[in-house]
Amino acid sequence: MTFRQILFSLRKSKLLLLLLTIFFVKQLFTVAVFPIFQGPDEPIHYSRVQQSANPVFRSSESNNKPSGSKFSEEINNTSAMTEAERISFDSFETQYFTNSQNGKSEDEIKNSNWNRLAENPYTTGNKFINYYSLNSSIEKMFSEQDIFSRFFAIRIFSAILGLLSVLFIFLSARKIFDEKISFLFSIIIAFQPMLSQTSAVVNYDVLLTLAFSIFAYGAVWALKEGPDWKNVSILILSTILGIATKAPGIVLALAICCLAVYSVKKRFKIRNNLFAIGTIIAILLAIIIVIVVLPSSYINSLLSVSENSHFNSVSQSILEYISETKNRWSWSELSYWGNFGWLDARIPSWIVDVAHYVEIAGILGIVAYFVFPKKIPEFLPRRKFVIFFIGIFLALEFAIRFADWPYYNRSGKIGLGTPGRYFLPVIGAQFALVAIGIGMLARKYSIWKNILKVLALSMIILWTYSMLIIIIPRYYL
Repeated sequence: MTFRQILFSLRKSKLLLLLLTIFFVKQLFTVAVFPIFQGPDEPIHYSRVQQSANPVFRSSESNNKPSGSKFSEEINNTSAMTEAERISFDSFETQYFTNSQNGKSEDEIKNSNWNRLAENPYTTGNKFINYYSLNSSIEKMFSEQDIFSRFFAIRIFSAILGLLSVLFIFLSARKIFDEKISFLFSIIIAFQPMLSQTSAVVNYDVLLTLAFSIFAYGAVWALKEGPDWKNVSILILSTILGIATKAPGIVLALAICCLAVYSVKKRFKIRNNLFAIGTIIAILLAIIIVIVVLPSSYINSLLSVSENSHFNSVSQSILEYISETKNRWSWSELSYWGNFGWLDARIPSWIVDVAHYVEIAGILGIVAYFVFPKKIPEFLPRRKFVIFFIGIFLALEFAIRFADWPYYNRSGKIGLGTPGRYFLPVIGAQFALVAIGIGMLARKYSIWKNILKVLALSMIILWTYSMLIIIIPRYYL
């Protein structure tokens, strides 16, 4: 499906247009609700946008100073006057409101001429086109405007990236489901509360989610109709985008390698033993290419295992890490479903428990899908799609743990952690597996569709509850 065909789908499908319209309006509301700098790490991300937008920053590597503020005067002063730090991490703190149309210090902030250069700025990472370089264009476009205009314009760009993610998730679903099921499936994802927040604040996780969504679309297309220059181009470009965005994007390089090996096996009908050997060779070649092509700094960030380990051996470090992360599993799950702002506004744990029951039902259905292949209903997709969804889901899980473990290996403490938003890039694959598993248990199409209707309505209610009962009272009441 080319870009022209995607536009044709938008014109043809009223359900898709309705979905995207509702999602974008919802996101504009979400963008406005969160006060400035109240998204996770927003000051850091916006500082990097400023860095990328200013020519002085691009030469800052030879100009780095050992001390000084990592944020610009503009960010520091705006953060202080809007009381961002006082509000963050404390669910009982809100801003002081005035009786006038403008907030406290708002006029002073808007009329300021503060320096936008940090003394010791955060580095922007790799030199590829990434989230910061894309948003630097917005920063420069509105350079004559106040910080609120520039900052919230970038948030709206995040909403557009979220919109594109939902679009490609729908298009992927449409390859394996009918239109009504694809619509219900996409509604469930579009109203997932943490995806809504991530698509409404300044952060690069939303671009990684888009990269994975585009890749999944290309992969499902290639698996269904065979590889051609169109879907292969989509796979390659989305892989480059993912790697340029954030370290876990390297998962897409492994996934495209596995898809290539599968395509070769299917085309030439290679025996299983030769296929296994070819897979190993292909993975080794992929690793070599990654090492040769990517910058050394990027490779070091992926393989930052320090010799000065806190533990006596690597095996001890890994076992201790697994034990520690098992204890933090509930926190990751909670922050995946609804721990908003600076992770200080939580949904009730019973809601997460209900989500677990639905996920468990999906898992049981997926097990039945493979154990009883002759009883798979005709309306469910073929096994190769399910295997792809499982593979990319588990690959990102491993990549996130692998990125988190080196710090633990050095210090004996959890540093980066595994907040729920890190797992959002594979939300399409995860929810597809749950939907397919439930379809396997439902057995009948009509029952399956009604269950998805209930889940879609439940997700809409959950998002509404999150906004009206948790987020708005947290910041405004």
